[in-house]
Amino acid sequence: MSTTMEEFLSRRAIRRLAGKRRHEWAEETVAAGQVKLETVESSHVKAVVTGKSPWNVALAVEGEQLQWSCSCRNGKAGEFCKHCAAVALAWNRHQNGDATDQDDPMDKIRQFLKSQKKGKLVRWILDEVELDPSFYQWVLEKMVPAARPTDQEQAPPPESLDEIWRQFQANPNYELYQVLQATAEARGEWGEWRHKALQHLLEHDPARQARPDRTGVVQQLLSEAPEAPEDATELRHLIEGALARRTSQAYAQSVTWLEALHRLEDKASFSRYVQELREAHKSKKGFIKLLDETSWA
Repeated sequence: MSTTMEEFLSRRAIRRLAGKRRHEWAEETVAAGQVKLETVESSHVKAVVTGKSPWNVALAVEGEQLQWSCSCRNGKAGEFCKHCAAVALAWNRHQNGDATDQDDPMDKIRQFLKSQKKGKLVRWILDEVELDPSFYQWVLEKMVPAARPTDQEQAPPPESLDEIWRQFQANPNYELYQVLQATAEARGEWGEWRHKALQHLLEHDPARQARPDRTGVVQQLLSEAPEAPEDATELRHLIEGALARRTSQAYAQSVTWLEALHRLEDKASFSRYVQELREAHKSKKGFIKLLDETSWA
């Protein structure tokens, strides 16, 4: 059974992939008419996002995964960048009859929900909480402390940690990582599970080839805890491994990891390491150029 773009690019899914800031930028860019869709098919789209520079973006479904690419630096590093988000929103609008802001489906949903009785809304939310582990965790986070379950009366999650872990092993995307993190944190076990998640990603797909969503998870895992010295060691291994591949995408990824390392290490140690990289890889003009474009190297 083939998978189409519609299964991945709902407006809600785009917001999750992009994050709040990139999604807001993407909405403004689409509204300004700065996205030109060049190829639109059920399983892929190619477009150009205009601005200070034209950025070439491609989104495609391959197998059961959404793949993306963009000619900007973040896109080359495998991130779902703001240009990818803009193209995704433009594609979504195109598929829904080029809806205007006044005809935005979200406005219709908002008005519909406002017209419903509170009891019915509560029943709908409870049904969704039981079916969606990530929504369950989101609701827990929104609850006031007094209303949250106590340690003695902790409500069990819809799925066990072992079940979530099996899903993450099979498809290590950022959404499942967040579910794993929220569930483990509720039990005071996140340190152990975080280490397992990082090791799984590094050992089973060290190059993250053709799987940009894995790069995003690794970057999150490595940059979220600046007190962890083992993260700096892993980052250095990743940087040096990427530089050994001698490709433009690998150079861009190494700079992204260097930026994460910059947040982990003290200034003197980081400066020494960057200088060592400059000396050891001075023949790699593409890498040196990307370094020179940063504000921290």
